[in-house]
Amino acid sequence: MKIETLRKIILLKEKNKSFVLVRDLNLQKDTFFIPDEGEKNDHLDTEIKQKCIEALNKDKSLLINYEHGDIFLNVFNSKLKLVIIGAVHIATSLIKIASILGYDIVLIDPRESFLNSQNFEKVKKISKWPDEALRSILIDNRTAIVTLSHDPKLDEPALIESLKSQAFYIGALGSKKTHQKRVNRLIDIGLSKEDIKKINAPVGLPLGAVSTEEISISIIAQITDNLRNNKY
Repeated sequence: MKIETLRKIILLKEKNKSFVLVRDLNLQKDTFFIPDEGEKNDHLDTEIKQKCIEALNKDKSLLINYEHGDIFLNVFNSKLKLVIIGAVHIATSLIKIASILGYDIVLIDPRESFLNSQNFEKVKKISKWPDEALRSILIDNRTAIVTLSHDPKLDEPALIESLKSQAFYIGALGSKKTHQKRVNRLIDIGLSKEDIKKINAPVGLPLGAVSTEEISISIIAQITDNLRNNKY
């Protein structure tokens, strides 16, 4: 591998970019596929670009046979991140499950008494208003955001800020009735129906979940569905 290639890998990782190192094993030639750089990827054939996207979505490097020989698609994905709004009881079980799956977790709640009320020691905690907190952290296309506070004063500023981001998943706790009221308020302040449709609410897959643990499983299942099936 050439030193220029290594330098670019290091630079992209420092920028927390997801990318694929495309190596032509016959020609011993390296090039890059960087999904958020659009036309800069035009040096690659459409089929290879599609394979790169598939590899990134699956977090799995691939060896493919293409025209004159083998090409190795070496996946470098940024780490998955889960941002939770609301240090409430359900956050505890959601954090446990997400931690097992390797997510970096950020818990946001301006109410310090809530942040300190449970065992949230192993996550990054931010005691600021959600919209301000979200602007202070990196939110890329490997970030999921879930609002759990059930308080419009916290959840809605977070949702408005989230819709401006590259987050691959945005979810909000609450019943269908609660969400419809939320939708009406968001429309009243100028958000489009198309943008609001990006909010998964009621949050989680409809598994018939009852306990906080089951609801957490349904949320992670929906996040995984969006991530792996490229629904964002």
